[in-house]
Amino acid sequence: MHVDSRRVFVSPVTAQPDRFWTAQQARNFLLELDGETEGVILIRDRDAKFASSFDYILRSEGLRVNRLPVQLPNLNAYVERWIWSVKHEATNHFVFLGARHLQYVIDEYDRHYNNHWAHSSCNHLPPARQDEPEAVDSLTVDDVVRHEQLSGLLVRYDRRAA
Repeated sequence: MHVDSRRVFVSPVTAQPDRFWTAQQARNFLLELDGETEGVILIRDRDAKFASSFDYILRSEGLRVNRLPVQLPNLNAYVERWIWSVKHEATNHFVFLGARHLQYVIDEYDRHYNNHWAHSSCNHLPPARQDEPEAVDSLTVDDVVRHEQLSGLLVRYDRRAA
C-alpha cells in the first residue's frame, strides 16, 4: 500500500509462496510503479520467504526496504486495516471454488478500493483519481446510475452521461 495515496498493489494468489515467488512479485511491483520509485519506502515483515534477492531487486531500482521490528505488527496498521476490510467486506461472503475464484474476488475488491472508494485522506477521492470532480448544481434520480460488483456486495453510484 502506498500510504500517502492509499493505493493498494495486490500480488497474485498462491498456496505456496517461496523466495522465488516473492522475488517475482518484487519485479511485478516495479513494473506497477513504472519508474516512479523516488521516495518509495517498502515495509515488509521478517518472513523467511523474503530472501535477500527480494530486497536486492527493489534496492537496485532505488527503493528503500525496511523490515518491521520483531513482534510489532501494529507498525503495519494501514495494510492490516486493508486486509481486515477485504476479509469482512468481500471474502467472508463467499465459499471459494479455487485460487482463480479467490483471485477474481480480491481483484474486484482492489479495483473498487483503488478506483471508486473515496478516502478522507485523499480529499474524499479514490486513490487512483486525483482530479476534483466537476460541481453539480442538482441531481435527480434519473441522473444517477447504480453499479454493483461481486453480486451487490460492492456498490457505487455514478452520474449518468449526458
